[in-house]
Amino acid sequence: MTPPRRSVRAGIAAALTAAAAGAPAAPPSPRFAGDVAALTAAPHRLTGTPEGRAAAEHIERRLREIGAEWVVVQPFPTVRAETRRCEIRLADGAARALWPMRPNGLMLPVTPPGGLRGRLVRVGAGEAADFAEREVRGAIVVMDFNGSEGWLRAFRLGALAVIFTPAARVECATAYHLDTQFNLPRFYYDGPAEDLPDGAEATLESEIVWRPAVGRNIVAFFRGADPVFNQNREEALVLSADYDSYGAVPERSPGARGAANAAALLRLASAVRARPPRRHVLAVFFDAQWNAQEGASNFYLAFENGHDTASVAARRKSLDAERRFLDAMRAALDEPQPLATASPVQRALQKRVEDAAAAGAFDIGDRMADLRRERLALRARLGALPPADAPPEIVARIEEIGRELDERLQPVKDRWNSLRRALSRDRFENLAPDVEEKLREAYAAVRAGVERRSAELDVEAARLAADEELQVRLQIRGRDPAEKTTPYWIALHLALLLGDSTDRWGLVIGGDSYFRHADDNPGLYGRVQNVFLRAYRDLEAAGRAPEGFETATADQTLTNTRILFSGLGGLRHGGEPAGAFGFFNLALGTVQEAAGREGTPFDTADRLDAGRIERQADAIGGLLLAFASLDVEQPSAAEAAAAAAAAGVADQAGLSLRRGIVGGKEYAWSRFERDTATGPSVMGMLPGSSVPNTPMPGAMVFFMNRNPSSLTFNAAKPLNGSMFRILRADENGNYRIGPVSYTHLTLPTIYSV
Repeated sequence: MTPPRRSVRAGIAAALTAAAAGAPAAPPSPRFAGDVAALTAAPHRLTGTPEGRAAAEHIERRLREIGAEWVVVQPFPTVRAETRRCEIRLADGAARALWPMRPNGLMLPVTPPGGLRGRLVRVGAGEAADFAEREVRGAIVVMDFNGSEGWLRAFRLGALAVIFTPAARVECATAYHLDTQFNLPRFYYDGPAEDLPDGAEATLESEIVWRPAVGRNIVAFFRGADPVFNQNREEALVLSADYDSYGAVPERSPGARGAANAAALLRLASAVRARPPRRHVLAVFFDAQWNAQEGASNFYLAFENGHDTASVAARRKSLDAERRFLDAMRAALDEPQPLATASPVQRALQKRVEDAAAAGAFDIGDRMADLRRERLALRARLGALPPADAPPEIVARIEEIGRELDERLQPVKDRWNSLRRALSRDRFENLAPDVEEKLREAYAAVRAGVERRSAELDVEAARLAADEELQVRLQIRGRDPAEKTTPYWIALHLALLLGDSTDRWGLVIGGDSYFRHADDNPGLYGRVQNVFLRAYRDLEAAGRAPEGFETATADQTLTNTRILFSGLGGLRHGGEPAGAFGFFNLALGTVQEAAGREGTPFDTADRLDAGRIERQADAIGGLLLAFASLDVEQPSAAEAAAAAAAAGVADQAGLSLRRGIVGGKEYAWSRFERDTATGPSVMGMLPGSSVPNTPMPGAMVFFMNRNPSSLTFNAAKPLNGSMFRILRADENGNYRIGPVSYTHLTLPTIYSV
């Protein structure tokens, strides 16, 4: 008889109470503690930074020490925010470093040239009563981090900016950003609030830019002992953990909980190496998960073998074609008279030179328009004043602008326009010297663009080489394209989502990511749950039941296992993109883990109960591998026999299931063919054009592939990153999206700046 739902919830609550009242936690093993310490040695592990690279190198080194059969580092292009300047200066000249808060959408918290000037107003926790007697309009508000939604109240009341300072409470459930494109300057000061005295005058300056970056997934393979089951092909499990960090203050996000999950996966990888199960095991460490699971999406992109533009073969064809084109472009530009010399790319070169000349003329014209507007404003200030009464500094500036326009800028614009007329008539030689100079500048601009695009293609080539290697290793294709292969069957993707709130853990099926496949329904997982329950019961009968496993998540008395993870900002895990390929996926998560410190500057190793997470990892290893302990490097014959008598999940034949998820994914993908880049792009319109026809390299694109529940503010702190993805247009003005659920790509919300 199935117990009533109320008794199941009461049982979970009782388990939580017992865990809270238990004995002091045992410390982690030296190896586990060492991995956590190495991964939290820096203030963050942001993708594309030296700190993130150091974390990746530690993981790769450890996997090779463990003895993985092979390790592939999978690079991929992404973006990161680069802080060039972020500080506050008081009237006494003292400058104090600030740390920018996460952007609103893709809008970074920046200040105008010269900064923001105002008095400091301290409002403590930022509750309504704290603002009652304070005037904050035009002020820089200083308030406690973890001050609920008081930061929004400050901006509603007219504050110029908000600076957060550390508070006694380290648990946080509030978001400090918007999901819409609006710049609200927010910063974090990693020092006492007393350093920012109430009433002091201050100037705040922040310069932050989006930059291209390279993310790095690390994929390790451990061969199984007998990997063929009911599908008559070799099968594999995917175990994953995220290793990058992110949060409300990205550059102060140590991410200890995430580091402990990566350490847990290293511990499981070591156990798999010592005690190979029947199935192969892929241990995957994802980077750039902050950006709507970008690392996991790029990992599964390597499995794409049929799409006409996004498959590995199609991407190779596009890359090779564009590299040949750029080589031909370089050869043409090396000629004394590039446009007067026949070449296979002559037409494309002429178009790029014409675009460079138009951009040169537009840039000068834009500067001239700014100066004319300034001159008009100055003349308006003079009004009807007699010349004798006009302020001399205004008169001098008006005259200076006139000279700048007439003597310097207009002649330059005329030369650019003369070049444009010559190019339209196919005149490339015997030009006037000053026009010839502009032609050389246009050639230089084209060459610089070629080199920038070549650098982008180097990153794409590294990604493609890794994807091709993964396809060969996973038998998706042979090294010889004509070779016939049988791909490994991915039986299940298990993502680690462990915390230190309790010792209990279970299966968490589902997820809230907008990148989760629409047909990846938790109702399809009954047979997968039965496999875990069967393995647990077998181990229980043998006296080796894994500690802390919440059986209600496997025997289906808890119909919605999603509720086990209690973080208010939504559940996201690295397995979700697998559903688009038809692969079953779930998280192994701590019961009622709220991740209160997640994404804050306080998620540090010294505040983490790493021993509790390690014990959960050991219990997970016991359920997967059927061994009582993961500490024994080489099991005895008796231990191996006992493990064989009670099959762990990795050895269960019942996991060899036909695809229950009707997969389906789509791509908005660019490609290069016939000397032209095609696909989704950001285009601008220069003056005189009737349609957008100018590529906008470096434009930032905000992509959310479902209509959000709120267009502005979601009060709950998001975990593990963002619900949206931030992309950057390449040198051709193109960007790429996918894989995403085919039912959602038709509903994009895209902004570019």
